[in-house]
Amino acid sequence: MLRRLTVFACLLGLAATLVHALGRPTSPIVASNGIPPAIFAPQPLGEGKQLCEALGTSVDRASALQVTVGAQGRSPALRLTVAGARGSRVVRDYPDGVLAIPLPPGAERGGATACIRNLGPGPVLFAGASTAEDQGASVNGEPTGFSVSLRLVRFDAPDWSSVVDRTVERIGYGRGGIGTGESGWLVIALFGGAFSVALWGAWRWAR
Repeated sequence: MLRRLTVFACLLGLAATLVHALGRPTSPIVASNGIPPAIFAPQPLGEGKQLCEALGTSVDRASALQVTVGAQGRSPALRLTVAGARGSRVVRDYPDGVLAIPLPPGAERGGATACIRNLGPGPVLFAGASTAEDQGASVNGEPTGFSVSLRLVRFDAPDWSSVVDRTVERIGYGRGGIGTGESGWLVIALFGGAFSVALWGAWRWAR
């Protein structure tokens, strides 16, 4: 009896975990330039100066550009422009840490160069990682040898239950693009079969 209760409790826990996972929102990050926010830049972006860095390309529509900043509580105004987009966006009165700057219209897919101008007052630091001297972000057109971590995020990230079809399709393609979208269901069926065999063995043990 105790063994059966143990197996039943495990199954109930698995079912609850699955329901909880499918109801959680997916990651709000839809693209990045591949640079982690590991350290702050050696030099802050001074008032009136402009920093430019290439964005990653997103399949999904993004809502904002996410950066990590440090301004020691001064929070100078920052203006974001993106090549090929219309207009700009300005943020003020933000705390140190992760900052999401709304994207201007036309920049939702990324794939262009983003520029952030410090409107002041005071300097601001951006987090990223060191690169070769002739690479990374530029400040007023000059290379800095430092890449700023840029992430494209969306505010209305869907939950996992709404992207099941896309996830299964990616499972089917597998590594290197081998397979088809339909074969993802075959992979899941094989996994389900193996799990059923394991469940049958556990139930036999419980008897």
